[in-house]
Amino acid sequence: MQKVLSAIIFLVLLVLNLISGAIVISSLPTNANNSTGYAIIKVLESNTLAPVGNATICIVETKTYYQTDKYGYSSKIEIPIVPNKNFDISLKRNWGDFTLIVYKPGYSTLVSYYNQVLPHTTNAGIVCFLHPIINPSDPSIIVESMSPGSDYTKALVDLYLK
Repeated sequence: MQKVLSAIIFLVLLVLNLISGAIVISSLPTNANNSTGYAIIKVLESNTLAPVGNATICIVETKTYYQTDKYGYSSKIEIPIVPNKNFDISLKRNWGDFTLIVYKPGYSTLVSYYNQVLPHTTNAGIVCFLHPIINPSDPSIIVESMSPGSDYTKALVDLYLK
């Protein structure tokens, strides 16, 4: 009798665990189109425009790291399309945003928000400028924010001009 009762309790706990797992999985954010895009990132020194080799590039949304080559280029990086829903109420975007952290010893760390990636497209126009740290008072972190392209901006303005 006690073995049967233990088996029933075990099965009930197992079913509850499976149900709670399904609830957690279904509540995770999903990307409806499951598409990806690509980016090739170029890193240059801000003062000389010389390529910065061996700089580290972190894609925050994927927690992945890449190194630049001697010409300052990253490899072709696959990036999931993470839609920015901030403007869905006015004008939906057909691209995703991603965040970059670029760093190398001797330079200020660059944090770049809202870099654009389109589904099934390679964005090869992302250039990051690292600022050499020359004086102790030079900033250790530089923040920049990318804005949507002119087509989207014009469509947004056209939508709201009276």
